[in-house]
Amino acid sequence: MVIEVTENTLMDPDSPIQQQMHRLSHNGIDIAIDDFGVGYSSLAYLQRLDIDILKIDRSFIQHMETNESSIALVRAIITMASHLKVKVVAEGVETTGQHQILQQLSCDYLQGYLFAKTMTAKDFIKNYIEPLAVQVAQQ
Repeated sequence: MVIEVTENTLMDPDSPIQQQMHRLSHNGIDIAIDDFGVGYSSLAYLQRLDIDILKIDRSFIQHMETNESSIALVRAIITMASHLKVKVVAEGVETTGQHQILQQLSCDYLQGYLFAKTMTAKDFIKNYIEPLAVQVAQQ
């Protein structure tokens, strides 16, 4: 299980939210920072809290094919996270070009319309879980 919070939520070091996050983390729940890089960033929370996942905001991903500075920023985030032993999710992956660049940068996980549109839980089960169950049953 993963709990996602935005950077802005983490700005107050005395916030009860941070205390709750520590408890959740120590009980095996992963903590993800959503929309990383677009809030009022303070990298200090990466040391203070048990962060497991950084989700790079789609605004960095959408221009990667045409903007070298977007690639440089994404590369820096991935490198920093790797050294901190934090996984990275790239949000908003919509093209094969973005996919290829992110693979070259060794991004841990990719998320976006390139892989699937937003769907209900019922549609997810119908489109992904049921076919998998049939495949397993046939083996």
